[in-house]
Amino acid sequence: EVAQSFPKVKAIVVKRRGGKGQAVREGFKYVEGEAVFLCDADLMGLKEKHIQKMFSEYEKNPHGLVVGLKEKSEIQAFHWLRSRMFVISGERIISARDLKKVLENPLSDDYGIEPYMNYYFLKKKKPITKVLLEGVNDLPKTETEGHGWNLHLTEGKNLFTRYVQIY
Repeated sequence: EVAQSFPKVKAIVVKRRGGKGQAVREGFKYVEGEAVFLCDADLMGLKEKHIQKMFSEYEKNPHGLVVGLKEKSEIQAFHWLRSRMFVISGERIISARDLKKVLENPLSDDYGIEPYMNYYFLKKKKPITKVLLEGVNDLPKTETEGHGWNLHLTEGKNLFTRYVQIY
C-alpha cells in the first residue's frame, strides 16, 4: 500500500510464495534501467541519503556489487559474520546485466539470492564494496507479527544451508 502511494513506483504482488529470489525474479521483469537497487521490506531508518551513498560507490565501479550493511544485528556474532565473512545483507546495488546472470542460476532461489550473488562476484573476481548504512536496521524478526524465535532460527538455518550448498 505504501509503495503504491508513489506515482513512479510500480508495486508488484507475487501470488506464489517462492522466497526472495522468486520475488526479485518477478520484479526483474519490469526493470528498464542499468542498475538495480534491492532492499528488504523490514528496514527501519532507510533514507534517500543511504541509497545515494550506495549509488555513488556503484558509479565508481558499475561492474561491481555494492552492499549496504545495517548498523548492527541483535546478535553480535551474526553482525560480525554478516559484515566480514558472508556479506549477508539485502540492501544492494547491482547492474541489471549481472543480476540477470545471477537470477538464471537456480541457486539464487529462495534464501539463495544473496549467497549466490556473493559467490558470482567472487568467482568472476568482481569487486564487492561494503557501505555502512548508519542509523539503518531491520525490524527484529522476533518482534514482528507472526514471527518469533522459531522463524528467526529457521531462516538462519536455511540461509546457512544455502551458503554450504553454494560454496
